[in-house]
Amino acid sequence: MRGKDLRWSLRYYLAGIVLFIGAGLVVGYTFVAGSFFRQGIDTYILSQMHGAAELYQRNPQVFESSPADGLFTVSGNWENFPAEFKRRFSASELDDGKLHKQEIHTDDRLKDRLLFALKVTDVSEEAVYVGKLLKPSEVPEIGIQKAGRSFMFLHISSGVILLILIGILFWLLKTVGQPIERLGKWAKNLSAKNINAPKPDFRYKELNDLAELIQQGLVTTYRSMEREQRFLNYASHELRTPIAVIRNNIELLNRLDNERPERELAVLQRLQRAGITMTDLTNTLLWMNRESEQSLPELEIRLDEELQEAVRGLNYLLEHKEIELECRTEPFAMRLAKGPCQIVLNNLIRNAFQHSWSGRILIKQEEDRIEIRNTLPTIGQSSDDQGFGLGMMLIEKLCRQFGWQYSSRSDNGEHITMIEFKPSLNPLNGESL
Repeated sequence: MRGKDLRWSLRYYLAGIVLFIGAGLVVGYTFVAGSFFRQGIDTYILSQMHGAAELYQRNPQVFESSPADGLFTVSGNWENFPAEFKRRFSASELDDGKLHKQEIHTDDRLKDRLLFALKVTDVSEEAVYVGKLLKPSEVPEIGIQKAGRSFMFLHISSGVILLILIGILFWLLKTVGQPIERLGKWAKNLSAKNINAPKPDFRYKELNDLAELIQQGLVTTYRSMEREQRFLNYASHELRTPIAVIRNNIELLNRLDNERPERELAVLQRLQRAGITMTDLTNTLLWMNRESEQSLPELEIRLDEELQEAVRGLNYLLEHKEIELECRTEPFAMRLAKGPCQIVLNNLIRNAFQHSWSGRILIKQEEDRIEIRNTLPTIGQSSDDQGFGLGMMLIEKLCRQFGWQYSSRSDNGEHITMIEFKPSLNPLNGESL
């Protein structure tokens, strides 16, 4: 997982689980094995002490010179035991047939001791007490070597098991992780060109089912997009002819008779403005339907003149409205794709003019930066209509495509829109526009 992406990965999640379980098993096995080793020693000593007790029950005289053979202290009377045993154990607390032991630690490890005590009751209910004192110096060298070899074998076997688990983990990551990665790469590379190509086999049924769902979902999405694109394409192109006919005939009517009544002139002007609006809308649909991001021809344009022309062309939207319009510009020329620039300016100004009913509209241009402020209506339209719609979608798309800086917000009863026509890198060829 890369440092910039700290999200959970299925591969590392599985690896963590397997390592946690494996390490837990190895550690648990080590403790269990060590416990069994100590229990085995206790069982051996218990059996030896039982044998000594049975021997005492058969022939007590053998242990008259206790401790017998320097191994065990055996007596039928607890009071005959050495003082150290009586300090550490109580005769009343000794359970019949159960081995009791205590470890005595001192500052000098060689003086450490281990005391064992056992109580055995025969059929006549007479108790026999067996004790053993074990010191490190009394442990045979062979016993120490065997214990060391046993613990070494225990640690080596634990390490081998851990290595085997790690190997199994890498095998699981390879067999399960690789198909998942191939599924991700395959889904990422799906496009309209290869969406209908047969999907590869991802080994596991669940992954193949998931790939089938992804492919079918994308096929449905692409088909829906194709239908919408065809509709936009056909509608926008088919509308161009009647719109052109309408606008040409309106111009012809104006030329044929220059002395029309004022009412007729007002009707023709409204028709002419409606034709201009439909032309802009058709261009908008064509731009939204455009899938190619190839570089467009650039021209040296005067941004202040383009802005003033857009304001003049859309000024009819402010008729019969109590609006104070202020347009501040300064001469500034730069190389831009003229068509997209005009579409953005027209849509920004149209939104400001359409959604303002009173108050003030300020349009300010400084070099390649344009700011538009318009007063928001207090009644009537909802906030969803304030400057957002088809035109705003087109503005956002064009600004993303050409790298222009665009922002839109509302503050203190005003809608504030800003755009900066910064030269940017072309998405395809990487050259400055």
